[in-house]
Amino acid sequence: MPPLNPQSEITCLACLSSWTPPGDSEPWLRCSNCKSVFLTAMPAKKEVADYYKSHYSHEQGSKREKSPGLTLRMNEFVDHFEQVNNGVGSILEIGFGDGFLLEQASGRGWSCSGTEFAPAAINFAKTRGWSVHSGDLTDGVLTGPFDIVVLIETLEHLLNPAEVVSAALARLKPGGMIIGTTPNGNGANSRLLSTKWSVMTWPDHVCLYSQQGLQKLLHAQGFTKAHTSARGFNPYDLAQFAKRRGSNADGESRTDYGVGLNENLQSRSIGRFVKSRVNQIMKITGWGDTLVFEACKPNETD
Repeated sequence: MPPLNPQSEITCLACLSSWTPPGDSEPWLRCSNCKSVFLTAMPAKKEVADYYKSHYSHEQGSKREKSPGLTLRMNEFVDHFEQVNNGVGSILEIGFGDGFLLEQASGRGWSCSGTEFAPAAINFAKTRGWSVHSGDLTDGVLTGPFDIVVLIETLEHLLNPAEVVSAALARLKPGGMIIGTTPNGNGANSRLLSTKWSVMTWPDHVCLYSQQGLQKLLHAQGFTKAHTSARGFNPYDLAQFAKRRGSNADGESRTDYGVGLNENLQSRSIGRFVKSRVNQIMKITGWGDTLVFEACKPNETD
């Protein structure tokens, strides 16, 4: 991370509370109000855009396409979309990445749209016939209205989360849902490892939300019935910390490690039992690595 010049006053991206940090503050601060974690000074918008253009290719994501665990997880999302929507409909994914979720949804009859910054992702999406936009979700772009707006592992990247969540609300049909996931800034790994948690990366991750902060963000932009829950625990970083080294000898990433661990657990009955119990504990305590969230756009009669 390059040197950062903290602002005189810091505003939490989640709950929008402001205060002046101590002069010797770390690059990451935990909000005293909602317990979300965010950068004390944000990267420039151009730095973020350049990062995605140079660090992303569709081939990177497609390496996981044959993962049974990932396929199962994406189809579980689509199952939920169809449950809350009473069938197939229209979906907008903000930050669709390698497009794997949209591929599963389109294969089941959903009308798919999305936004991304990386040219490789946009080019791939166009080959699938999706309605896509490169860059921010600005006025007049992908106006919808949509049944579902999705942000899977996207909020943590946003310099302007309130604007994006507001734009999502404007593009939903009355009664439509915003659904997504984001790293838990107040979970076990965040608390135990602090800046050694590999999720805390510059410049792509600028805010890691707590459940309280995420709910405040959604409600402040006009959503109702906001619900969040914590799930999952990836021991990758704790294992690396215990070994006193920064990465696996074979160069395996945190994400690939997690996918492999999940598939190993799913392949055995004892593994499925352990995974189920760990997820129950993570949900009850709120310590899970991932926050799952959803909220509703009010009906016109509400």
